[in-house]
Amino acid sequence: MARLAIAGVRTLPVATERGLMAYKATFPPQAGMAGAGFRNGSRKRNSPRDLEREAGSARAAISGRMSRSTRGGARPSQRSWSLFPQALLWAYIFVVGTNLDPFPMENDAYAVREAGGSSLTQIVFLTLLVLAGVNFALHISRAWRNFRQALPVALPILASMVVYAMSTALSPDAGLLVTKYALFLISNVIFIMIIVTAPSARSLIDSAMKCLVVFMLISLAGVFLLPERAVHQAYLYEGAWRGLTSHKNYMGAILSLTTLFLLASLRKSNFPVIVGLIGVALFFIYMTQSKTSLAGLFVVCGLSLVLGNKGRMNFYAFLKLAVIAFFVITIALFFLYAQPLFNLLGIQSDLTGRLPLWALVRSVMERPLIGYGYEGFFDLGMRSPLYGVGGAWSRFAAHAHNGYLNTYVFGGTLAFLCCVAFYVMAAMTGGHIAKVSRAGRFMFAVVLFEVIRNVTEVDALGSSRLTWSLTVLAVFAAVRIKGELGEARRQQRLARKVDR
Repeated sequence: MARLAIAGVRTLPVATERGLMAYKATFPPQAGMAGAGFRNGSRKRNSPRDLEREAGSARAAISGRMSRSTRGGARPSQRSWSLFPQALLWAYIFVVGTNLDPFPMENDAYAVREAGGSSLTQIVFLTLLVLAGVNFALHISRAWRNFRQALPVALPILASMVVYAMSTALSPDAGLLVTKYALFLISNVIFIMIIVTAPSARSLIDSAMKCLVVFMLISLAGVFLLPERAVHQAYLYEGAWRGLTSHKNYMGAILSLTTLFLLASLRKSNFPVIVGLIGVALFFIYMTQSKTSLAGLFVVCGLSLVLGNKGRMNFYAFLKLAVIAFFVITIALFFLYAQPLFNLLGIQSDLTGRLPLWALVRSVMERPLIGYGYEGFFDLGMRSPLYGVGGAWSRFAAHAHNGYLNTYVFGGTLAFLCCVAFYVMAAMTGGHIAKVSRAGRFMFAVVLFEVIRNVTEVDALGSSRLTWSLTVLAVFAAVRIKGELGEARRQQRLARKVDR
């Protein structure tokens, strides 16, 4: 009968040392056998009702002590996220994904994003900033705890904000760039303030997944109902689906990330629905004619499975190391020597003008330390360093078509190091949890996808780019998964201490 009182405590959600201390305070050692089902230390046993009452008292003591800090900490994944922060997340995804111009005309595809300081943009983002601040204040304890947990991976983003502020202030075109930098700063602050209020990684991933599915279905409806606005009409991309967005490659990347979020949310209860949505997403990617997104999706799924293997055998450990080394070296060599490599292989391609653009940008770059300011250098008309030396296409390029080169141009070597630090830390965090969590494995795949995509497109350290925002969300979710798994291990150790 004495074990009954202990058994009543063993099933409790003991999450912290406070719970164990509360248990010991309820049944102090000096009380002899009085706290374990005996009266006054005697050998006289209590009745089953007394034992049940004592177990209930212990349960109340432990639950009361841990209620402020854990709020049911043993099962964080079962806690729901309230409607207000989820509505903010959905609003942000649609604002950034459409650039406040859903189904844009092709000649206006980048107008809102490049303007950066339009009245509509300022009003919408300032409104979201106020609402995100209110939401952060309403959940200040949880939000601050989650932010501190994610601080190591957030530091490169915060550092880039400082670097970009310095480079923009010292830029020869500072007056033109200040509103663009303000949009970068505000948009990233808003998004981080929203996602840190999520009660668990599962709630964050599921909410983002549902929003992305709605985004995909609206885009799909637009293809059939508004083909002149949702399908490219220009000669170069004629017939390619672009949905709500401005370009087929951007839509393809969003759909690839949507597929990864769907895979992360896959469970037995939703298996038929999720598999059907994945089929729709894959068909949509194919119709965007974005070969990079489709190939990248399958590549990162394979890489995440290989790198996420627990590697108990030496063969797997060696394979993981070889894959990582090949991955890094290939990206570096491709960026620096893609054209000679293509010539050697007899491939007649300049990646739609990207290779000459990269060479041209590197040749006229004269501010390697601090760069030209956020969104400087490009698309400045006659003030652009490319204007006098570039051809018809590169002269008016909006960006470098390479995320790493873009950060180097905007913020110099310091911004480039921030970019590399973010992706390295993100990959390390994702790779760690990929070994023990299926959802974590696909958050790791999101990071790998963006590492590859930034070779030919621009997402890294950006504003009003949904692909960048989803990368940040995936990294923060990976950090949360890692923390939740660590908390579960601590609970198991504490439960064993209680059993003793």
